[in-house]
Amino acid sequence: MAAHSAGHPVIVAGDFNLHLEDEPDATIYQRLVDEAGLTDVCDFLSCPGPLQIEKALFRSTAGVTLEPLSDHPALAVRFRWSFGPGT
Repeated sequence: MAAHSAGHPVIVAGDFNLHLEDEPDATIYQRLVDEAGLTDVCDFLSCPGPLQIEKALFRSTAGVTLEPLSDHPALAVRFRWSFGPGT
């Protein structure tokens, strides 16, 4: 992501097979989120079961804002985007 999507909006989703209640999984996952500037959809929406291994992450930019609109588990996320000025 650092090499190919710097400065661009990103959606990453899938079965990460990480168990966030265990190490080193929690540290690995948090490093991905922090270094890529991503937001976990379940953190954003306060999902009832945030420790599931299926995850959806997103990153907006000044030109495109990604908005998670679902209150369902991460694999059922709907996004809406809008273009900023000059885009």
